[in-house]
Amino acid sequence: MTSALILSTVADEPRVRDVDLATELGLAQPLNIRAFILRNMDELSAYGLVHSSREPYVSGRGRQGERTVFWLNRNQALLTCILSRTEKGRSIRAEVIAAGKQAVVRDPFGMAKQQRVEWVRSKSGD
Repeated sequence: MTSALILSTVADEPRVRDVDLATELGLAQPLNIRAFILRNMDELSAYGLVHSSREPYVSGRGRQGERTVFWLNRNQALLTCILSRTEKGRSIRAEVIAAGKQAVVRDPFGMAKQQRVEWVRSKSGD
C-alpha cells in the first residue's frame, strides 16, 4: 500500500503541512491538529524550530480571514504521529520513517521548482 504526503521546502528543509498530516492520521477534525501542536510545542521544538505561516481562508458562510499553518519537519511529524495515538498513527509512523524514498516536494511560496518524492507506507507497519 502506498500513500503520498506532500512535502514543502521551508527554510531549506522538507516539511509537512499540519492539516495534511492530520488528514493522513484520520482525525475527524483535521484543523484540531493546530491546538494539539500548540499544546505540545515545547516537545516539538526540541526537534527544531516549528515553522508557521499565515494562510487566507473563506468559511462556509463566506467569512474571510487568516489562520496559522504549522510546517513540521520529519522528526516533529514522527513525534506528532506517536503522540496522536490514532489508529492510523502506526502506519503513518512507518511512512515518516521510510521518507526519502520518494515524496512530492513543493515550495509553498512558489519559489522553487517541484521535485517528486513519495513516502512509502510499509505494509508490515514497522
